[in-house]
Amino acid sequence: MQGNLKDFSITNILPIIKAETKTGLLEVKGENRTILVSFLGGNVVYAQYGDNGWFTRLRDMLGSARLVTPEVWKSLEQYAGAPEHFWPSLANVIQPESASAALRRQVTDTLFDLLRYKRGTYIFTAMKSVEYPNQLINPMDVDFLLMEGCRIADEFGMIEKQLPKPDRFIRRSILSEEEMKAKRAAKNESEPPDFRDTMEFAILSARGVEITDHEVKILSVMGRPRQLKLILNMADLSSFDASNAVLSLLNKKVIVEMTPNEVLAFEKPRAQSATGGYVAIVFALLLLGFGVFHRASYWHPLQMANWRALCGSIAESRARNDLDGIREAIGIYYLQKGQMPSSILELTRSGIISDSSLKDPWKRDYLYQPGQDQFSLSSLGADGVPSADDVTFTE
Repeated sequence: MQGNLKDFSITNILPIIKAETKTGLLEVKGENRTILVSFLGGNVVYAQYGDNGWFTRLRDMLGSARLVTPEVWKSLEQYAGAPEHFWPSLANVIQPESASAALRRQVTDTLFDLLRYKRGTYIFTAMKSVEYPNQLINPMDVDFLLMEGCRIADEFGMIEKQLPKPDRFIRRSILSEEEMKAKRAAKNESEPPDFRDTMEFAILSARGVEITDHEVKILSVMGRPRQLKLILNMADLSSFDASNAVLSLLNKKVIVEMTPNEVLAFEKPRAQSATGGYVAIVFALLLLGFGVFHRASYWHPLQMANWRALCGSIAESRARNDLDGIREAIGIYYLQKGQMPSSILELTRSGIISDSSLKDPWKRDYLYQPGQDQFSLSSLGADGVPSADDVTFTE
C-alpha cells in the first residue's frame, strides 16, 4: 500500500490498517520530516520521527528533570537506532514507570503530529512481526488515537499561530528590574527544580495569579531565558500541552518574548563566564593529572595511557563547551538577522564570536551544517575523521 496524501489522507490509511489487522511499518514522508509508525495486528505499538528529533527532545526533558546525567545519556546513545533496546535500557536507569510514560507520550505526540500532514507520500510495508519495546508499552487502538488526535490537530494549529517563532528567546516576567539584578547578583543561589518553591511563585500567588500544573512545569524549566523550542523540549508535557501552557503564560504576561538587545545583554556575560569556568576546570584537571602522574615511580605504559586518556577527556570537555557557545551565538545571529547563518564564519563577521572560538582543541575548524529547521555542529575529534571520538551537537 502506497500513494500520495493528497489522494488518500492519514485518516483514511490508519482505519484500513486496523480493519485488515495488518502488521508492519508505515513510513510517511512530509515536506520537512519523515514519520515511522509500527503496527501489530492493526494496533499502533511504536512511532518516531525518521531523524533524531525525538532523541534530542527526550534528552532535554530527562536532563531538565535531573533524571539522567550527561555521562549516562552518552552510554545510551549507542541504542538510539534500536528503540527495542533503547527504551528497556533507559528503564534500567530511571523508574520503569517514568520510561513507560515518556515512551507513550512520544508515540502519541508523533501520531498526533502525523494527523496534521496534508502533503507527502506514504508506503506501508507488511511484515510477519515488528520489534518494539513491548515491556513498556501496550498496543494502542487506532480509533481512540484518531478521535483524540484529530481534536488536538485542529486546536494545535491555532495555538502555534499565536506562539513566537521556535528560535525566539523567552523569559519570566515576574520580578521588577531591581529584583532581577539582585537575583543575578546572587550567583551562589541555585534555582529550585520546582517553580512552586521559588520566590516568584509566592509573588504570583500574592497577586492572585493562578498557575496550573502544566504552567508550573513550563516555568520550572525557565530558570534562565531559553529558546521556545528548547522550553517545549524540556518540559515534562506532551507537545500540545506544553504549547498550550506557554500560550497561556504569555497571555497572562507571566513570561515574555525577549528583544534582540535583551538577548545580547544576557548572553555575552554568560559566554564570558563560561569561558572562565572552563579554564578553571581544565587547570584543576591538569593539576590532578600531574599529581597522579608524578606519584608514579617510573614511566609505566599504563600510567602513560591514563595520562593520555585524561588529556583526551579535557579536550572533549573543551569541545563540548565550545559547541555550546557556538550554539548560543547562532541563536543571537538569528535574532539579529532573522535567518540562520549560511556559514559559521558569518558569526565572526557579525562580531558575535571570536575566530579562535571556531577552532576545536585539535586545531581544526568546527563543522557547521545548516538545515531548514535545524542545524548540526561537530568536531572530528583527535583522529580527524568521522569515528566514535567525534563530538557532535544537533538542534
